Amino acid sequence: MKEFSFCWIRELALIFCLVNLSGAYKRARVSDEIVPESATASFSPNFYYGPRYAIDLQMTTYSYTTRGYGSTTWLKIHLDGLYCVKQVTEYANTGYPWTVWTCNSDSDCNCSGGGYYSTSSCNTTTVSIHTEDYKKSNLPDVRGCKYGDTVMLSKSSGADMVFFELVVTGNRAECSAGNYMTGSGCRKCAANTYSTDGASTCTPCPSGKFSPIGSTSSSSCKNE
Repeated sequence: MKEFSFCWIRELALIFCLVNLSGAYKRARVSDEIVPESATASFSPNFYYGPRYAIDLQMTTYSYTTRGYGSTTWLKIHLDGLYCVKQVTEYANTGYPWTVWTCNSDSDCNCSGGGYYSTSSCNTTTVSIHTEDYKKSNLPDVRGCKYGDTVMLSKSSGADMVFFELVVTGNRAECSAGNYMTGSGCRKCAANTYSTDGASTCTPCPSGKFSPIGSTSSSSCKNE
């Protein structure tokens, strides 16, 4: 009985140590980080290395992706809305940035190094920003980021991809004054309403006041 109790205590101590060890490798979120909604991949041969492990904050887990039945290996990070994505960073299992892709409105994201720079990832991995669930019509022109709701990392060579952590930074897409955000992008405020920058709805003018379509402030509401 004593031997059994000792073994049981030893097993509990081992589990406690492993839990604390894994917790020590959980990274903190960075400034302007976009919290992903989910991740999918072309094919992961094992449940324990699925794409969700590339966005789970744990540095002791990783995703392993192969091309499956297609010619391209890809992993997609799905966002919970329309964002202007600035950077995508691959982290090594040490917790340090390994490769950084910087995104612009007129092209795919360019590999810009940063941290412990990985030339191999730059040469073989393409990072692009897409819209799958939302439309980006009538959004204000921007530089230094790219609109989309999906981040895609791909290798056309069909080579396997392994990621410990992928971090996406940027800001939620916002409409300019006189517009409001919908699932179809920015739309102008109706007559007798107005909005300021970043509005998700338009504000009605006070009773007895009127404004033209696309009004940008309360001062646009006037007596007819």
